[in-house]
This record gives sequence, structure tokens and C-alpha cells, in this order.
Amino acid sequence: MGGAGATSGNGARRLLGIARKSLVLITFISNVLAAFALWACCYTTTVEPEIHPRLSLVGLVFPFILLANLAFIPIWMIVKLKRCWIPIVLILPVIGYVLDYCPVNVQREVPSDCIKLLTWNSDNYGRELGDRDSARNLTREYIRNCDADIICLQESNIGAKITQPLYDYTDSAGYERATYLGMVLLTRFHIINSDTIHYESYVQGTRSHNGSMWFELEYFGDTILLVMNHLESFRLDHESRQEYNDMLESIEDMGYENIKQTGLFLSDKMIQSEALRGPQTDSLCAFIDRHKDRPILMCGDFNDTPISFTYQQISKRLKNAYRESGRGVGISYNQKGFWVRIDHLFVSSHWQTYKTYIDKSIDVSDHYPLVSWLKMD
Repeated sequence: MGGAGATSGNGARRLLGIARKSLVLITFISNVLAAFALWACCYTTTVEPEIHPRLSLVGLVFPFILLANLAFIPIWMIVKLKRCWIPIVLILPVIGYVLDYCPVNVQREVPSDCIKLLTWNSDNYGRELGDRDSARNLTREYIRNCDADIICLQESNIGAKITQPLYDYTDSAGYERATYLGMVLLTRFHIINSDTIHYESYVQGTRSHNGSMWFELEYFGDTILLVMNHLESFRLDHESRQEYNDMLESIEDMGYENIKQTGLFLSDKMIQSEALRGPQTDSLCAFIDRHKDRPILMCGDFNDTPISFTYQQISKRLKNAYRESGRGVGISYNQKGFWVRIDHLFVSSHWQTYKTYIDKSIDVSDHYPLVSWLKMD
């Protein structure tokens, strides 16, 4: 009887051991597959959007794939504590992309001789708000209190009646002004020269906010190049965004076909924009390459996240200010279901950035402002 009981106990232990080994193996395989998905997501940033625009949308799911990989740390703590290092090691090959998306920096003291730069898509000073006068007043007060040396506004040049009160203040405060398409530059540094960077853009009717323009500014006895941008947008008008929000709120009641049609409609718009944004990025990179020995500041609404062809190609040539001196994910586009950072500031190696952040203190636009303090080495 005792021998039979011992044999039965040994069999149970063997089965338990096999189950544990199987669980470890399944967890390991799942972890590796999640890592491959993360690596593939990062790899898509090297593919020209003009050739494979659908691949360019993969970067939008990067945070979810990253979270899935990080979830294996507590899973390994339960399954086999000694293997907690596996997900960390598998993330290391793409740690640069992780830090692009969510940088971790110690805040440095801002020297007194830094300049302050503000870039902001103002959405025509609260275009979709009911009280436009209040939104314009808030915008004007925000810009006045920010007291930046260089102010780059996108979707902001919309007629004298709306903009003149702002310009009255900036003119009296000693700013020079330049406008291009829907963009406005306000700067305390003298504008010596300027021109556009030519590339193809989708123009619906006669109005477009997409474009890039460079300025040569006088800078304490030297000169710098400032490039202000609004790259191809996803063309999601108010109606399209509302449709998307409605889908998120009532996804259980919409039915598969309605969700599918809405998803395809939105993705088609985004794919068309991605195909145009790739060549626009190539034009910006060519400009940087032509002026690689000069101090450059390149900012604006790029309509692309850090996990994108646009961001990665430019960051091969210039430093990203938020990556260098920002902290956290830094969401600059604040509409429901589209919480991403698509507003950027890139700087040449001539510059040090001491503090860069997304300012959520004003919400009249669908974008938050990006603010940075810089100093030329």
C-alpha cells in the first residue's frame, strides 16, 4: 500500500513538473513573439510611407505593444522569478525608440541666458469652441504670459479681425512677424531672409495649412536657421472626429459592419496623408543636409508620433528637444482616442535644451503648446 501511494505521489509530482515546464515554455514563446512584434513596429519607421503607407500606421499601436512586453515582467515573477530579466533584455534592442516615445530625464536648471521657444497649433484660436471671443482672449493672454523669444503658431493666420488684437500686443512688445499659409512666426530676433521649402501637399479647394518655411534670424551677432512646419494632416475634420468619438462611446451598439466601415473610412484618410508626409519629410531632410554645419531649429506640427518615418529620419540629423530634456509621454494632441505627441522641436548639435515640456494649462485648441528653453553652445 505504501509503495503504491509513493508511486502515485511521484506521478503527480511528475505531472506537476511537466505542467510547470510547459507554462514556462509557453510564457517564453509568448514573450519572444511580443518582442518580435515590438521590433517589427520599430522597423516600420525605416520604410518609405510613399511606398507602403499602411505600414506607417503601425507606429500608432506602439504603446500597446510596449505595454504588452512590460506586462511579462510581473508574469515572470509569478511563473519563474529567475527569468524576470527576459522581457527587459528583449526590449533593450529598441530602447532608443522607447525613450523617443517616453523619455526619462533629470530636470536641469535653466541658465539665465537661454532663449525660450513656443510652438503651438492653435486650431485657429479655438475654432470648435462656442465662445470664440473667450478663446482668443485666452490665447492672447497665454502668449503674453509665456513671454517666449520665438513663437511658432500653426493654423493661426485666419484674418485681421481675429488676429489683430494679438498682433497689436506682439508689435508693441518688439516682435517681428511673418506669415505663411496658416502659420505665423513671431520673433524677437531680426528676420534677415526667408523662403519656402517646396513639396507636394493635398489642397482641398484653395485653402491649405500644410507647408514648411525657413527663416534666417539674426542671433547675437550670429545667424540661425529656423524652419516652421505643418506637415500633411490626417484630414480628419470635425465631423470625422465626432464620428470616431461616437464609435468609441457606443462601440457595443454599433455592430460589426458599422465599426468596420468607420474604421476603413478613417484609415483610408490616414493612409493618404502618410503617403504625402513621406516625401515632405525627405524635403526637410534634404534641407538639413544642405545646411548641416549651421545652427538649426525645426519645429511645428509634424502630424507624426515619435514612432514614425518622419520623426526617425529627422532625428538622425537633429536632436529632438523633448527627447533631450522632456519627461514622460508628453501628449500634445488631446482629442479623445488620439492621445499622441505629434508636435516637435528638433535642434542641431549647436544647441543644448534645458527644459522642454507640453503645456496643458491652456485647452482652447486640440493641441497643447510645446515649450523649450535653449542655449547655443
